[in-house]
Amino acid sequence: MLSLAVWPDRTRIVGIVAQLAQNALLTMWPASPKVPEAMLAKARDYAKAGDMAAAFLVFRRAAESGSAPAQLELATFYDPLVTPAKGGFTPDAARAADWYERAALAGLPEAQRRLGLLLAKGGPGLGADPGRARSWLQQAAAQNDAEAKKALETLPK
Repeated sequence: MLSLAVWPDRTRIVGIVAQLAQNALLTMWPASPKVPEAMLAKARDYAKAGDMAAAFLVFRRAAESGSAPAQLELATFYDPLVTPAKGGFTPDAARAADWYERAALAGLPEAQRRLGLLLAKGGPGLGADPGRARSWLQQAAAQNDAEAKKALETLPK
């Protein structure tokens, strides 16, 4: 048996294997209005079992299908403010902000708060934007998010 350690292009092989696994997961659910909820539940099961790679793939598929809770979960994989890094992902504040914003636009106060906090601090690939941060935190606070209210008090005027 040939070890991947001596294979000349093991990174490409790992990428192909990951793509095959993703394709297998994506074909598990036929199109239906309840599919995002079923995917979200399955992704949470994977995460609870510690299989963060599978959880990520299913969260991403559900997020791409328009599930705001899945968009929120997916964002946390990239968020540099989530410590320790979820699933071993390299922090990417721009990607996190993109997914948080999708969920925030759907009205999720947690996404609005997390986006506001991320914009307040910035991170890899995303500069700080105090004005937008305040706006998102205010929207979350308007929905009685106590953590957003507290964060607003700490923002510079």
